Amino acid sequence: MEFLEIKYKVRDSFGWVRSKGRMKLIIAGFFPCTKSKFKKLLKIIDMSEEKDEILKQLQLVFPERVDQLKTEEANLMESRKEYAKNYFAEKQKVVDLTTQLKAGKYPNGVGIPVYLRANMKEELKDHKERMKTAEGYYKEKMREAKRVVKKQIQMKELMQFLNQYLQMG
Repeated sequence: MEFLEIKYKVRDSFGWVRSKGRMKLIIAGFFPCTKSKFKKLLKIIDMSEEKDEILKQLQLVFPERVDQLKTEEANLMESRKEYAKNYFAEKQKVVDLTTQLKAGKYPNGVGIPVYLRANMKEELKDHKERMKTAEGYYKEKMREAKRVVKKQIQMKELMQFLNQYLQMG
């Protein structure tokens, strides 16, 4: 379910319909939300004639949304691992090339010709740049994963709040 449609009527103190309204929520965009926003949404749902049906839909939507967030977190963690591997591979190449350039020899002990040292320095610069890029992507994926975990916690809190709300009324 991608959308949640709410039609409501605002009544005055005499019971007359003062105005009508409708709201179409994009579930992935709205949830998770703060408790205050959710309470406002519940007030609008209370004005709806289809209140019970909408609340049942919300009870179904929340676990689905938590599962979506778990999948998103798993994907982010997987891509984070890939960037970490790339980072450490590039870091190892940087260390190896730096060591070779300082010693002036290949790992097998053969001297590096002068004309190849300039190429190796360029290669070293490229590897350092790739290493920084991979590190940046790694950190970005970590931040995104933390945001997704916070959203999961928020969704679980909203689920608990909804269940308490349903038990009360």
